[in-house]
Amino acid sequence: MKLTPTKIFKYKNPLFFSLAIMALAVLGSKPAYSQIDYSYGVSQKGLRLGVGAGVSQLHSNWSQSAMSPAGVFYIDYDLSLYFTIGLNTSFGQLSGTDAENKLYFTQDKVNFVGGSLTFKVALGQFSDFKPRNGFQDAMKRLYIGIGVGEVYSNATLTPHSDGKGLPALDVTDLADGEILGEPWPRSSYTKKGNNYTASGTLMQIPISFGTNIALRGFLGNDKVELNPNFQYVLVQSPLFDGYQPNATPQKNTNIGVSGNQGYFVGSLALRFKF
Repeated sequence: MKLTPTKIFKYKNPLFFSLAIMALAVLGSKPAYSQIDYSYGVSQKGLRLGVGAGVSQLHSNWSQSAMSPAGVFYIDYDLSLYFTIGLNTSFGQLSGTDAENKLYFTQDKVNFVGGSLTFKVALGQFSDFKPRNGFQDAMKRLYIGIGVGEVYSNATLTPHSDGKGLPALDVTDLADGEILGEPWPRSSYTKKGNNYTASGTLMQIPISFGTNIALRGFLGNDKVELNPNFQYVLVQSPLFDGYQPNATPQKNTNIGVSGNQGYFVGSLALRFKF
């Protein structure tokens, strides 16, 4: 018997219908997949733990400031993919050098530990485009953050040798709780050998910029992210590095302050999602 197209449908050939449905599914799924959000199915909120390392640099009175190793640790809570609140900590050593021989001291080393409550908002909070790959996802998750907290600073200053820099300091010119005539809040200032040391806890305001890059398949699906972050920290005191250049080494002199100081921390961290 000769079959016609109408008879194929009439007899309901199961193989024909199976092949037709499969073909339609393949052809239909390809364009649909190209439209899928890259972030579909990922954990969009929850607790995040970050740990990483990087470099830090002092920004204050010194003519030269070297890059030094630093570490970062933080606990974030993602309220969404694009808005985060967290407790952030950075620590390390900062250094400055008076290469121009214009200050009382030739070198300064500052050990610091800073902690802040930080808020971060990403581009996706304002631009709701659908990323189709990892690069677009990282761009959508570019964030800017701001916070407030405190930093503990322990500074060690080394005087110039005779004949260089400003006249040598006389330790008797430094009253308790003063550094070159200026008060250091909640700190002590002592002389150890040829060096002077100062420590204190000061208010800081960190401003950060970075993104979160999903590492799919690393330690499981949607478990770890890579977090490059650049942070500049404004310290609300001119004495963060232990030195106030506008004062003189004469006792009871108080001629004002030179402005607030700061430091930079650039880091790369692994961000674990819970």
